[in-house]
Amino acid sequence: MIEKIRFIKKEEEKDIFHKVCSDILRALTILYGSAWQSDLESVLLALWQLRNIELDKIPEFEKNIEKAIKYLNEEGIIKSQERMKGDLSGKPIKEVFHTIPNISFLLIVYGGDKEVLNYRKQ
Repeated sequence: MIEKIRFIKKEEEKDIFHKVCSDILRALTILYGSAWQSDLESVLLALWQLRNIELDKIPEFEKNIEKAIKYLNEEGIIKSQERMKGDLSGKPIKEVFHTIPNISFLLIVYGGDKEVLNYRKQ
């Protein structure tokens, strides 16, 4: 598994798809290995803003999120499933919950990542 994570990090400079895959793993590192879809997307947006990506380029990244999540699931790097999420309205809502089976692998590869550390400073 760690080899797959390292491969994604190595490939991130090649194209937006691999960059988004890597950013999802960064976000899960920041969120300690699990996240609701809405929280994951919030952290991704914050990472992209910290990277100073122009606002008109962000939709290009966003359209790769679903495909990247599917790929990470197929590779067994993350597990995503629809669950009921508690809501302040009193009615639970359905949302996708993402987890990584072994947070240690993420921490080895992304724990000292410049962008993860920069996010944590903010």
